Order: sequence, then structure tokens, then C-alpha cells
Amino acid sequence: MATEKVNPSLKWLLQSDWREKFIPSLGIDPWITVYFDKVTEDENLGIFSALIPNADFETSLSKISWDFHLEDGHPCFNKNLNYLRFGNLDDVEPFIIRRDFHGIRDSYNEIIEEFRHFHRLYHDCEKNQLLKFDDRGDEIVVAKLETDKVEVRLKEVRQFLAVKEMHLAIYFDFKRYSESVLDEFTQELDHKNKKDLTYYKLRASSAENFHIANYKSFSYLCGKKLISPFPLNRCGMWPFNDKDKENYIDFIIGVDKNGDSVKYSCNPDELANYFGDNPNAPKYLTPVFFRREVLTKYYAHLYLELFPLTYLVN
Repeated sequence: MATEKVNPSLKWLLQSDWREKFIPSLGIDPWITVYFDKVTEDENLGIFSALIPNADFETSLSKISWDFHLEDGHPCFNKNLNYLRFGNLDDVEPFIIRRDFHGIRDSYNEIIEEFRHFHRLYHDCEKNQLLKFDDRGDEIVVAKLETDKVEVRLKEVRQFLAVKEMHLAIYFDFKRYSESVLDEFTQELDHKNKKDLTYYKLRASSAENFHIANYKSFSYLCGKKLISPFPLNRCGMWPFNDKDKENYIDFIIGVDKNGDSVKYSCNPDELANYFGDNPNAPKYLTPVFFRREVLTKYYAHLYLELFPLTYLVN
């Protein structure tokens, strides 16, 4: 269903923005939307997500229906009095749990505990973000939590999927209503691509067919896209973490007999210690040498903390 030469209002009705931009970007852009809820006069948009075992992802991709629903994810008993951890009999697990208290308290979204603990995430309650801290102590925003939208960094998602041996299914359900009249009575599109793990259907029709008042046409886009895991050696957890050695700088630790500088990596896994590791390597407490100018920016930062700038206004 080409939309290049379609007028803007009809292009909007045919949901080309979602089909041509948003869906292809899933699994490519550094951030991924795992929950979204927006209702306006002419739109009803929803995104949800769940974890699919690697062994079942082809089965999931063979059908347009969702494997998990917004109200799922809570423990319960079934008719046979079997306790169900996530309220279902299959191996699909939630990634987002919608906490709803029926108006008694405000609803909110919760990323599953296992993901938060796996990455040792800190909840910044003021900004409503989940943070992790690198080896230098710098904070990295991993998730942004809002009432109607949740975004998570793709890297941390795929690391988690590697350990879980699962895919992340992103489900979408988009409805739009328009006053534009379709040239054809009904337009349908069935898009299934195993290569990019996408399956969705679009149906655009007269609003009269669905008994929708005040509008002349209606479109419905429903489907899913699966996000694949990293290889296990990129999960970021010992002993499978495959750290990039380029992250460790070589420092000058001395001078050889020819007067040339001797350099060695500061990677702690390659240095000797008092437990007998790497006995032929320099010890991890070996002094290093560098130019004084290297510390300039750190001195400047410390100075500003101790003596903040004061502005005088005449």
C-alpha cells in the first residue's frame, strides 16, 4: 500500500507514520517504547510488551494476536487450583506490569523486578527514571517511566534477553478516525516479514461499517515486532561479559633501557595482584605517569565546586 502520493489526511488515516517510521525503528533506535497509551478525539493508540521464549518466537510471529495482555501478569489460581505466577499457563512473561487501583490510588507502570535487579538499577523517584552506574560512577539512564509511556534503552533490554533466552515482543494496536473518504470501499494490508520479525495488519474502511458516528472512515493497525537477544557473551554479566579492551587506557609506567616509555593497560583483569593473578604483569598499584595538563579539567571542576561563581549586579 504505497502512500508517497497520497494526500496528507488520507496518508494519516492509512497510518504511514507508524508503518514507515515507528515500526521499522524498533530494535534499531537506542530507545524502545515498551508501553504507550494515548486516546484523543480521533485516535486510540496502545503499545504493550512481553517476553517470549526463544523456542516460541516463530509461533508468536505466525499470528497477529497478542500473546500477553494489559491485564495479565498478576498471580492467580486457575480452575484446577494451580497457582500461576503470571496468571497464564504458557511460558510468556510480562515485561511491563500495569498497576491499577480502580481510582482509589493513581495507576502507574512497573518494569519487572528481575530486569531491575539484573542491571542493579536505582529508581530516581523525582525524575521517575531507572539509573545504572558505570565503573567510574557516572549514571546512565536506562528507563523513563511516565503514566502513559515507558521507554527503555535497547542495549540493556537485549542484554537481559540474552540471559533469559527470550525475545521481547512489542505489541501495537492503533485506531484512527477521519472525515476523509476512501477512494476504495475497503483497503487492507497484510505485512509479514520474518527477517525483521514483524507481523501486522492494516484495515481502512468506511466508518459506517463499524457504526462509528461523526466520522466517514476508520483504520485499524494491529500487530507485533519481536526484538532479538544479544549473544550470551554480550549480556554484561560475569562470566559471559565480553568487555571491550579499548575501554581501558594504556598508561606510561616507566622507561626501558633505550629511554623509551613503557606502557601497559589499566585493565584490572590483566594486572598482577596479591592473589597471584598475572604474575608477569605489573601490579595494579604500579605508579603511572602523565602530563600535568591532563588533570586541568578535574582541578577546574573541583575549584568550581569549592568556590562557585558569584555574580555582582550594580
